[in-house]
Amino acid sequence: MWYEKFNFKQNPYDIRNLSERLIGEEAQESQLIKWINSNQAILLYGPTGTGKTTLVTNLKRKIDSGKIDDLKGAKCLYYSCDRDDISKFPGGYMKAKLLSFGKEIIVFLDEAHFGKNEFLIKPSAFWDSKKIKSVVYIQINEKPKLDQLYRRIGIHKIKMRNISEDEIVQLLKQRSGDVGIFDEDALKHIANECKLNPSIALQICDTIASELAQPEKVIGLADVRKYNLGSLKHDVEETAEPGMNQKIAKLDVSKQQKRILEILRISSRTIAQLSEEMGVPITSISTQLGRLMKAKKARVVDQNKPKRYGLDEEFEREILSD
Repeated sequence: MWYEKFNFKQNPYDIRNLSERLIGEEAQESQLIKWINSNQAILLYGPTGTGKTTLVTNLKRKIDSGKIDDLKGAKCLYYSCDRDDISKFPGGYMKAKLLSFGKEIIVFLDEAHFGKNEFLIKPSAFWDSKKIKSVVYIQINEKPKLDQLYRRIGIHKIKMRNISEDEIVQLLKQRSGDVGIFDEDALKHIANECKLNPSIALQICDTIASELAQPEKVIGLADVRKYNLGSLKHDVEETAEPGMNQKIAKLDVSKQQKRILEILRISSRTIAQLSEEMGVPITSISTQLGRLMKAKKARVVDQNKPKRYGLDEEFEREILSD
């Protein structure tokens, strides 16, 4: 991989490492905690790539591990409306969690702009009847899809703030540390061409670095201008979730299967671990893994119970090749 030439063990532009500290989400997180603690229905909104999902998944991790004093004892359910089946909410898997956690449940519904109307209403109905503590809708637009949700949310709306050019440049510099992969003019150009979107900026840096990066030569503005950044930006927006391997993102498989493959690309997992990490029922994970194994994209890597799954060896070589 290109970054190994610089003695990096991991890709410095991998956007799965985005943190709230880097993209300035402290104020949004603080407000979100305050409103969750006061049992509100909340809307978190902002353009793609501004850190909504990062904020929510980091907060979920903190809450579930008991690191938020005001929310000790609370537990979170996370669903992405563009890939998870919430048609049976709160049946099966979710009903079991609701029963085990009591009324201190916080439901996060990511990509709510993709959700079907009847699915969006169900969690809010549970909130209305005080069966769950809070429901947080995460989407691009400021106005909820449904008037019923608009009335429930009221003033409890949080907008992801705009990121400045300087912050994007500093983020990209921090990623490479003392190693100068791009010069500052090149980074400023990337930041502006990406409309100050940190996720896209990181992915474009990765794309260009994979082709041009050499330890003895810094990538300059003239080098970057040889690329059609508008086209690259479009490709990133169309094909990949944050941090997803580009070849996995372009596969003709379901989004849930792409998520499984992306997780297995990092390390092997049991079905139970995949279920917990993705917030998806074990039966669904088992079905999707079966399909991926039949397609020779996944395999059992450890037969000892519980079985562990990883990528098919040939498929792994294919997606990791430059």
